[in-house]
Amino acid sequence: MSKKVILFVAEDGHFYEHLLPIARSAKEKGYIVEVLTKEGGYKTKVEEQGFKVLTIDISRFCLNPFKELKLIFNLIGIYRREKPNIVQHFGIKPIIYGSIALLFSKTERVVNTFLGMGFIFLSEKIWVKVIRFFICNILKLVSINKKYIYITQNKDDAELLRNLRIASKDRIVNQCSVGIEPDNFKFLHELPGKIIFALVGRMIVDKGVGEFVTAANLLNKNGLFAEFWLVGAPDENIQDHLKKSN
Repeated sequence: MSKKVILFVAEDGHFYEHLLPIARSAKEKGYIVEVLTKEGGYKTKVEEQGFKVLTIDISRFCLNPFKELKLIFNLIGIYRREKPNIVQHFGIKPIIYGSIALLFSKTERVVNTFLGMGFIFLSEKIWVKVIRFFICNILKLVSINKKYIYITQNKDDAELLRNLRIASKDRIVNQCSVGIEPDNFKFLHELPGKIIFALVGRMIVDKGVGEFVTAANLLNKNGLFAEFWLVGAPDENIQDHLKKSN
């Protein structure tokens, strides 16, 4: 019998746009792949790719304790019913709540994938530090079980997990993000016309908008006259978006 993998990501759009290659690769290797996510307009598209979608009501920014507790109980029920052999969580909230739920369910392997450390690990606000304290201790608790491994997308994030004693070096896999398919882009031996630098992403401070603007000013002051484009939209769910980095 084929083993089952559940991929848990907060938004179906994020899965469809960024994580399909992971699901396809697992399916090609003979795994049954199910996607656990909030329905946001991409469910049919994901199903058309041949993956069963398990829907759950999750919000990246909700802090209502009753709704969050209900979410954890719903996760416990899903994991017990579906009986996955492997679960991979993407992003901080699926990692935390999924890891808690799996304390009450059986699975062979849990892969917690950090898509960047984000606001919770970077902010110095007091209330965020309190939340970070609880998150770190929850992750330390679940990591006692060696079935948990962690994936980071850069060396700084991997080092942060080690420094916070969430996971040891042998339990962390550092790899680049999904990235792009280079064969889809034509190689240019010479750059035509003016030089353009672009930052593509959500226009929030955590995505490096401030650093991008600083770099642009520094390069222009040193005689490199180029255009610098911010390509993306602000995330209205996050207060620290573009207008704070002006």
